[in-house]
Amino acid sequence: MLTPFDKQRRLQTNKDFLELVGDNINEICDRIVTVDEIWVRQYDPESKQESMQWTKKGERPPKKFKALKDTGFSEIDHPPNSPDLAPRDYFLFSNLKKELRGRRFVDDNQMKMAVESHFDC
Repeated sequence: MLTPFDKQRRLQTNKDFLELVGDNINEICDRIVTVDEIWVRQYDPESKQESMQWTKKGERPPKKFKALKDTGFSEIDHPPNSPDLAPRDYFLFSNLKKELRGRRFVDDNQMKMAVESHFDC
């Protein structure tokens, strides 16, 4: 559940977004990229632990969003998340990930069939 502080932050984030949108709702909706998705690959990529990058003492960590900024995209704040507000993250996608973990697919069609089969249950 969201704390009172998180609820206030969520409200403010949404107000800020509405102010940003203004009267350009159709235009801005065509330009928004969200991360409410799951990536399904033909192989298991490295885990977060496996893909860690070591840095020297005092060295800045690698920049993860360099490509985002290089392409001219800008980030907007995202409101605090809560399991009761985004159940797909805590149930839907986690179950799909468990079912597909460790499997290899020879092509996109085989992968697509596995995902569709999961949701046909």
